[in-house]
Amino acid sequence: MGKRRPQVVAGGASSFPQHSFLVLCAEEFAEQYGMGAGAFLEAVAAALAWADLVRDDWLFLDQMQELDEADKHHKCRIAVQVHLKRHFDRAFRQACLQVKAT
Repeated sequence: MGKRRPQVVAGGASSFPQHSFLVLCAEEFAEQYGMGAGAFLEAVAAALAWADLVRDDWLFLDQMQELDEADKHHKCRIAVQVHLKRHFDRAFRQACLQVKAT
């Protein structure tokens, strides 16, 4: 019989992670880097995209299941921050290449 997908929760609900938690992570990221409202919305979208990717990462979910609530939040926050940094770094490089090409 196949392995059942673990249900990991960042915030106490039945889905992983809660949208409100992802919005909070995006907001913290945007504030940390002094981004405007448009970038904040892009950060939320990128955080939601990260969650979609992670839902299929059984190793990550299994590791999360072993953690207490505070550690789950911490690990998720770090993972989302890393994803957002990569997302905006990639967007910045693409914008620079477009400017250079024109």
